Amino acid sequence: MWNSRALRAALAGTAVLALAAAGCGSSSKNSASSSSSTGGATGSASGGGSEASTGGAKGAIKVGFITSATGNAASTFSDSATGAKAAFEAINRAGGVNGRKITVVTADDQSSPAGDATATQDLINKGVFLIENFSPYAFGGYRFAQKAGVPVVGGAFDGPEWGQQPNTNMFSYLGGVPSDGSVSGNTEIANFFKLVGATNVGGMAYGISPSSTSSVKNLKTGLEKVGLKMGYENLAVPFGGVDVTPDVLAMKSAGVDGAACSCVQSTNLALFTGFKQGGAKVKATLSFSSADSSLFANPTAAAAAQGAYYNTLVPPLDLHNPATAAFIANVKSVDPSLPANYTPSYGLTGAYLAAQVAIKGLQVAGANPSRSSFIKNLTDVTGFTANGLLASPVSFNHFGMAEHTVCSYFVQVAGNSFKTINSGKPICGTSF
Repeated sequence: MWNSRALRAALAGTAVLALAAAGCGSSSKNSASSSSSTGGATGSASGGGSEASTGGAKGAIKVGFITSATGNAASTFSDSATGAKAAFEAINRAGGVNGRKITVVTADDQSSPAGDATATQDLINKGVFLIENFSPYAFGGYRFAQKAGVPVVGGAFDGPEWGQQPNTNMFSYLGGVPSDGSVSGNTEIANFFKLVGATNVGGMAYGISPSSTSSVKNLKTGLEKVGLKMGYENLAVPFGGVDVTPDVLAMKSAGVDGAACSCVQSTNLALFTGFKQGGAKVKATLSFSSADSSLFANPTAAAAAQGAYYNTLVPPLDLHNPATAAFIANVKSVDPSLPANYTPSYGLTGAYLAAQVAIKGLQVAGANPSRSSFIKNLTDVTGFTANGLLASPVSFNHFGMAEHTVCSYFVQVAGNSFKTINSGKPICGTSF
């Protein structure tokens, strides 16, 4: 379960740290491997094959996939390739796209901007038709794809290039993305706090991450728009920091009865624990980071998270939604070892959703797709739901502008599972 709009903030902090550490950076080796034996024509670095080429033999469509399978982002993205593979194999079982099967060439950017640049260039040289770049370091390689006219799909959580000119070749399952690269402001999370009865919310963000601080600033504005307030604000939390005792004490003193941290899981768990140990009376603590089955593998983490809330863009498992059931079935067809109560991670689910964007683009690109027809025709698509997985539809016809209405389902940790609140209905907000 996750909320990609919110998680962008935490992941962007990772990207900022890596970029600072990399400096000019030395080139990292790329480990690229094909998920099938189907060959394909190899294009030039500048063009990646002819405009009409599908990048594959016998009418197959060759898709490149980049993620951070190793390195400092692997804890979130090591299983992303499984999500992409599940989506593409499902469409292949159904006969492919316009009769064409999809083959995938995967690449590991090793959690670095230089690695992502190398991976992008390598895939273009291999003649891929499009690239799914589901990595927090996608900002390292996007320019090469834009220059070559290669479509890119992803989650728009890595940096400000999504929604900015001239990158009209880039499409996110979030639909419209603000042209300034910020986390779009909307009243969705404020409406959540209002629903659970909180009136005075504390907000925390990583000082090194502009998008993390932006998300909390936007939350503050959203709270004010629905008649609530932010009684405590800390926009200078060290990235990944776990010493939150001063914050808990300050929030207790300020009479805070709700809290949200635009942070990774380690900081959120520390905050949950701090509230319980400090005796603070809060009606809701909301995590912006991903919640998945791995939370329950650690008894200490599971205990800290009891009663905490997470939000997710897809229907939670306990709703027994047909779209979610099909998604899980497709994932388990790739990895049958997954447990019966498996809750997919952000990395896997987001890669699956981004793959659905790629599939939609190929479907509308025509029987003889070209890169330009993919970009042009996908730009005209409205009401995209990823086969019913998204809580609210998105459109691709308003480049650089956020979706007007944003919806998520919200779940609460109870024992070793996530229970949907609000009678199973999503909570929505409007952008501002």
